[in-house]
Amino acid sequence: LPVSEKHAPQPVEPNGLSVFLAEEACTYFGRSKNVNYTILRYPGVFGIGKPRGIIAKLREYFTTESGQMPSVATNRTGDFLSADDVVTANILALNRLLASANPDPKSGWQRLFHIGSGREISPAEVARMMRKITGSEKPVIECESPNPRRFWFDISAARQLLNFEPTELETSLKLFINHSTISATEERQ
Repeated sequence: LPVSEKHAPQPVEPNGLSVFLAEEACTYFGRSKNVNYTILRYPGVFGIGKPRGIIAKLREYFTTESGQMPSVATNRTGDFLSADDVVTANILALNRLLASANPDPKSGWQRLFHIGSGREISPAEVARMMRKITGSEKPVIECESPNPRRFWFDISAARQLLNFEPTELETSLKLFINHSTISATEERQ
């Protein structure tokens, strides 16, 4: 750990498997036809318009009366990235891909990048952080998962070759919570 691009993917869910198969198809096509490509792998993405996932559930719990507290694991870790950082990474990768456009196939740009926060954090730590940001006094229900695991991306290649720099998680969470709170207030008016 952290997981680099050289680490062979081991999807544990159908969605992960379908993403991996799509990556393999892009890689095969790019190499067989000498076409430049860039593949970006993302970890747990959160943000506006994404109502699912642990961070969306925690936001609802800490900012509304109706939210139910999900149990958050203390012995599992992940890598969480804001949708805003996904947009930034996509633009950086596209600009790099366009800059590498060259008629000589031997000079091709055929790359895969891990795009994440580069930080290992447990859902329990995220919950405590969000509780602090919101000023909520609701309890955080921590538990141990029967399937402990550690995971986060090595983003050094994206930093070096794309100049990608993720937003600090606490900053991204504040923006997400504030936008969601403003949107909810506007909907009630």
